[in-house]
Amino acid sequence: MISIHQQKAKVPDSIPKKQGGKIAYPKQHPFAATSGNTLPVQRQVVRDATDEQRIINLTSTVTAFTDFGTTYVRLNGTELPGNAGFVNAVIEPQYTVVQTGDNEYTARVTAAPVNHIGCRMALPTAPEWEAGIALNNLSGRIGMMRGQPITDDDFLGTKPGREVLLYVKGQPDDDTFAGLVRQHELVHAGDIDEAVDNSIRPWDVAIQHAVDNNTAFRADSLEGARTAMWTALGGTAGEVGVAFRGELQRLGNHYHHQAQGGRPTINRVEGRKRTFLRDIVRIHYDHPLAG
Repeated sequence: MISIHQQKAKVPDSIPKKQGGKIAYPKQHPFAATSGNTLPVQRQVVRDATDEQRIINLTSTVTAFTDFGTTYVRLNGTELPGNAGFVNAVIEPQYTVVQTGDNEYTARVTAAPVNHIGCRMALPTAPEWEAGIALNNLSGRIGMMRGQPITDDDFLGTKPGREVLLYVKGQPDDDTFAGLVRQHELVHAGDIDEAVDNSIRPWDVAIQHAVDNNTAFRADSLEGARTAMWTALGGTAGEVGVAFRGELQRLGNHYHHQAQGGRPTINRVEGRKRTFLRDIVRIHYDHPLAG
């Protein structure tokens, strides 16, 4: 028997859905259901609050090619992207497998697990966004980003090895641009709930149904009874974790291939030469959500 501490959990009354690049919130949870014995299913998927962290200096999008924002999915405390063990973080139900006769073994699910799912959004810091960088490194990065080679002469003359002060600016203004980055990440946060509905939630419903009905999964061996149980539930915890990750990737890629889900692009680059202070380079970005 696998022993896991259990607790009752309440699923939010509304699950955000993506519609045309925006998030809509239904008034009633769409997965209200009852088990075979007509008792309400106790949902054991807990959607934790979103943790918004304003930690990205947007100059890093140039100096280190970072993203403007990133949504890290949390599954029982394990984050994706960045953790290969994410798929193994799904908690499995408690169950027993006992011999119940000659060449007969019976598995039963005794308690549903509690799986906590949430996200951490890394977002831009408050403007302004500035950093020092060698001009020759900056030139190469800008050329790669906009697909058009440039030279240091395009900005401020010669001396390519000197450091300049880089400013990243958003269109139409910095605060609006930062808000659009957050709006993009909110779409990914909504994708989490859709990914849950397509992978973990059906598994959760099947588990609760098996608990409520004391369902017996029989076979002629201990391992066979266990396999019959996992097959009836829709997979092992690890298989459900793989399915959950696959849904997250599919939904994220789908949004990124839409016009509004793309990466911000360079609007223009400006240089300002100064006599006694570091020269200034400003990169202005357009965000696709600005329309």
